[in-house]
Amino acid sequence: MSSNIKPSVRKKLWLLFTIPAFLVLLQLMFFSYSVNYEDKNFKLQRKAEHLTVVQQFMFDILHNAYTKIPESKFQSMLSAINQAQLILDDHKINFYLSKDPKWSIGNLNSGENTSYQLGPKAWLNYEAKPIFFIYRFAIVLLIINILTVTFIVFYLFSIIRFKMYLKRFRKAADRLGIDINANPIHKVGPSVIKETTEALNKMQNRIKDLIDTRTKMLAAISHDLRTPITRIRLMVGLMGNVEYTDKITRNLDEMSAMITDVLSFARDDAKHESKQKLDLNSLITSIYYEFLDMGYKIHFEPLPIRVAFFGKTLMLKRAITNIINNATRYAENIWLKLEIYEEKILLEITDDGPGMPENELTKVFQPFYRSRNSENKNSTGIGLGLTITQEAIHNHGGIITLTNRKPHGLKVDICFKKESYGKA
Repeated sequence: MSSNIKPSVRKKLWLLFTIPAFLVLLQLMFFSYSVNYEDKNFKLQRKAEHLTVVQQFMFDILHNAYTKIPESKFQSMLSAINQAQLILDDHKINFYLSKDPKWSIGNLNSGENTSYQLGPKAWLNYEAKPIFFIYRFAIVLLIINILTVTFIVFYLFSIIRFKMYLKRFRKAADRLGIDINANPIHKVGPSVIKETTEALNKMQNRIKDLIDTRTKMLAAISHDLRTPITRIRLMVGLMGNVEYTDKITRNLDEMSAMITDVLSFARDDAKHESKQKLDLNSLITSIYYEFLDMGYKIHFEPLPIRVAFFGKTLMLKRAITNIINNATRYAENIWLKLEIYEEKILLEITDDGPGMPENELTKVFQPFYRSRNSENKNSTGIGLGLTITQEAIHNHGGIITLTNRKPHGLKVDICFKKESYGKA
């Protein structure tokens, strides 16, 4: 799988994991050194008494030497001692003579700079300068800490930013799965997200072209079938046998109805309808009054509030109307119920008809599938109504399910998720 990753991306990934590992290694190294350093200081503190004795011993030697050798030779001896670069407790030791004391007088236990009188107007000055390496070590450790914290913050920011764009990309991909005619996804974010977005947009265009080609071919075949059907109908009119004429005519009428439904399905203008803000409560109320005016026993209590929805008015109305039309063929009473929940909106359509065999509750959504109940009712449909209805519901991010009621009847549940209607 690593061979499919571009060299530039592979290099970024390598740096992304190598740099923090290197910084952590430096941290551990300097931490180990600091532990050893602290341990060393602890041991030196335990030997403080011995070091004080050593200091006193050095002063005694220098005092005896001052009284026994000329001052010029004593100065040369001090220079030789300083050139030896004596180090005591991480401090460099220097000795020099002066006529007046430069530091505090004779306090060897303080660990600070000290002046010791050798004679009249002769003072031996003891100067301890800290070694600069310790400070450089602290500075380097501080810089490494700053770099580590900065890189961790940058690393976390990159992850959060990548996750944000990935979440936006997922939502756009979900919309594409619901509506193939959705607007192309904007190419924003890291290069990987941009490349994936471009590939997804190309895939969307290819799918749209494939669907359009299939639809045009289906419409052309259905349209061309009208000519031979019309020719056969004229020939049947010239036949003298009335019995055969009626049978052939009924078959031709059924074929014509099938062709009309297929053409309607192929040229569905609602598929190209743009989504807009609408009131779902008002839409269902208008459908309810249309069936009520036609004399059907339909029952519905409109909600006292506006139900904001973002969708295609014509497509939704056709889907809901189709379900109610099916119910009017088999039932006397129909009930509509609209419910609003925190995360979803639910439309229930129930009737008191005979219901449907359990094994057909999902099959009826398949194209050209006709239920046994519809065959017994001599329905002229060809089995595309519920297919179109399910497609319309899915186009709005919803789900449609059928269940039988007890003792008889059918219930249709249409459920829309919050994301589907929260944009209105």
